[in-house]
Amino acid sequence: ARYRRRLTDDLHELDRAPGAMTITDVVDVMKALVPRDATLVADAGFSKPIIAHLWPSARPNSFVASHAFGTMGHALPTAIALKLARPERFVVATMGDGSLLMRVGELRTAADVGAAIIAVAFLDGAYTQISVKQERRGIQRVGVDLPELSASAIGPAMGCVGYDAATATQLS
Repeated sequence: ARYRRRLTDDLHELDRAPGAMTITDVVDVMKALVPRDATLVADAGFSKPIIAHLWPSARPNSFVASHAFGTMGHALPTAIALKLARPERFVVATMGDGSLLMRVGELRTAADVGAAIIAVAFLDGAYTQISVKQERRGIQRVGVDLPELSASAIGPAMGCVGYDAATATQLS
């Protein structure tokens, strides 16, 4: 318990970005607003290990993530399938903007089949893990920058509601 508390404190401290909302901020808001017995699906990326540690799973199989090769883009279709299998459950999918772009059409599928999920996307404008690997290896930054996205534009285009939030207050 002490180790877990210390790691949680360290994650909050390390994940600080002045003037920006961080992954730990988002998890704190979700913990305050999302029902305790919700199912959370974490996509591949930098956010997954942070969310895996900070998310308080209340029951078995309430935290779902791709392991091994860490498949990008699995969160949306996985969350939709989980919601269809258990419509009474509250389901949240978290992902980066790269994964969102890979599966944006799945939002239309969710709307069409009535799978009311919450999708939270961390929009940093890049395939960040890939860009970090390029940087560490001294490789020129190529193919990792993404366009600026807006959930408030993407959501309605796919038959959903979308919100952009730059602060924890806006997110809640």
